Amino acid sequence: MPKYNIYTKIESNVPAFDLFYDLNVYKVGANNKKHMLLSVAQQPVTPNYQTQPHETNETDDDLSVIYIMEMNLYRQHGGKLVSVLASPAKKMYTLGEMASGQAYSKNKRENVCYFETKAQTKPLNDNGDDNIHSVQITCLERAFIAKEYPIGSADDPFDKKRIEQQIVSRMSHSSYPNQAGTSLCGPASFFYCLLMDRPDIYKQAAIDLWLYGKTKIGTLDISPGDGCRHPKGAFYDGYGREAISGLDWITLASLRDSENSLMSYDEVDDQVAGITMWGKLSEWFEKAGYEKILAFLMQA
Repeated sequence: MPKYNIYTKIESNVPAFDLFYDLNVYKVGANNKKHMLLSVAQQPVTPNYQTQPHETNETDDDLSVIYIMEMNLYRQHGGKLVSVLASPAKKMYTLGEMASGQAYSKNKRENVCYFETKAQTKPLNDNGDDNIHSVQITCLERAFIAKEYPIGSADDPFDKKRIEQQIVSRMSHSSYPNQAGTSLCGPASFFYCLLMDRPDIYKQAAIDLWLYGKTKIGTLDISPGDGCRHPKGAFYDGYGREAISGLDWITLASLRDSENSLMSYDEVDDQVAGITMWGKLSEWFEKAGYEKILAFLMQA
């Protein structure tokens, strides 16, 4: 069985010789068993801010098989290594992408990033409060914001903690993708199969969409438009029950909207723009790496 050499890149303004990393590449199957392709710890970053090329374990997987690449980053301080990420960063890549040196994003923010400010702090005022300083930190706007339930609203369907709880529920199979009152049965079928076959991919796709407003599963690009990321309409009925969960809108509606060439799927009650024909559903599965098997019934 073959082995492959893989590497990835990071973004930083810290001298490369002060940076170290852990790198794990794995997949999780339907039985929730983790299959490790590569695992190295506290390796030095190269001068061009790449990881070293690491040889994988042997595998007979097709190049279309998707893996999770997980990295933790360390900063050297006084001879000690200090973790600089709140949690390990994760991205999805096919084995073919990793083997051909494509395991990184052209969008800097989507790679593992660590930057230190070079600016000098200044007193906030001239009243002698020299221990108070002002530091400005910029961040991207959240990808999904419901018009009727803005950030800070008690019913915000895309609140981070709410989405995290819903993902945990899916991982434990306490709940499943549900189109509820929408016409998103096609995307619901696709994500149900993904959850059952590759829960790691389901989870990472949901996280990518929440963080960046887009994701890629194999060759299936999911990149919803602005209307889908800022939907209008009621997410709850008069009794407070969900018309569709925030997690299901992020995944199901995003997939459907990405494939719509004429109509934008930007409203919870929109039935027409959510319809999926069987041919399109089959195409999604194939792009995600599933194999099409044709069965023929023969009569004697």
